[in-house]
Amino acid sequence: MRKKRFFKILAATMLLIAMTATVAAQEDIYVDAPLVPGQPNAGQAGLAGNYPDQFNWGLFNYGFTESIYYQFSGNSIFAGGNSPAGVLNFGWIRIMPLDFQYMPGMAYGAEFINFSSTSEDVYAGDADVVTGPAINMDVYLTNFKIRLFFMDPFEELLHPFFGISWGLILGDFKTTKVGGEKFTTNFVGFSVSRNVGVQVKLGERGGLVTEFRAVTANSVKTSNDPFDQDPGDSVNLDFSGITIALSGYYRF
Repeated sequence: MRKKRFFKILAATMLLIAMTATVAAQEDIYVDAPLVPGQPNAGQAGLAGNYPDQFNWGLFNYGFTESIYYQFSGNSIFAGGNSPAGVLNFGWIRIMPLDFQYMPGMAYGAEFINFSSTSEDVYAGDADVVTGPAINMDVYLTNFKIRLFFMDPFEELLHPFFGISWGLILGDFKTTKVGGEKFTTNFVGFSVSRNVGVQVKLGERGGLVTEFRAVTANSVKTSNDPFDQDPGDSVNLDFSGITIALSGYYRF
C-alpha cells in the first residue's frame, strides 16, 4: 500500500514539473538591451538575482524503514504501520553564485518540520476492532542544509541540485497502556540526509521544488521504556527512511 502511494506521488510530481516547465518556457521573453556603463544589463543580473533569500513551504512525506510504533511498543499490530503523509514543512535558504562551470550556485539554510500521529493513524490492519495501547506521537525536525546546483539558480528555468542536511529529531510519546497506566516518553537524536531534487522557476521570484532524501537517524534515544523493550530504561529508535517533499518557494 505504501509503495503504491509513493509511486502515485512520484508520478504526480513529475507530471506537474513537466507541465509547469513547458508553460514557463513558452512565456520566456528575450529582449536585447544596450549596455549602460556602470550598470549590469538584464542578461547579466536579472530581477531574481536581487533576491537571494528563498522561503519554501509544502508537503513532506516520510516513509520509515521500520514502524516507529512497533519499535517503541513491540506490539505486532503496529509491525506494518502507516507512515506520516502530508506533513507540512517550512524552510529558508540563502543562494549564492559559484565560479564553477558545472556547479554555478550553492545555498545554505535551515528548515523546520512537524508532524503528529495516533495509534489509529498508524494501525494498518484489516480488523475494525483491535486491542492495543493508545500512543500519540509528536515529532519535530530541525535541519541545517547545503545545496549545490548544477544549473544557474537565478537565470535558468530548471535548477537540479544535490545536497546534505543534518540536525535533530525530537518529540514525545503519550501512552495509555491497555491496563490504563499512562506514560510520557521524550526522545531525541541526530539525523543526516543525502538529498537530490530540482527547482522549477515559474516566475522571477517563485516556483516549485521537489526533493528526495535518504535519511539516516538510527540512534534516537527515549527517556523511559514503558513497554520493557530493553534491559535498560531507554529504547533506541531508528527514524531512518525515505522522504519526498513537494513545495512552493518565494524569493525575497
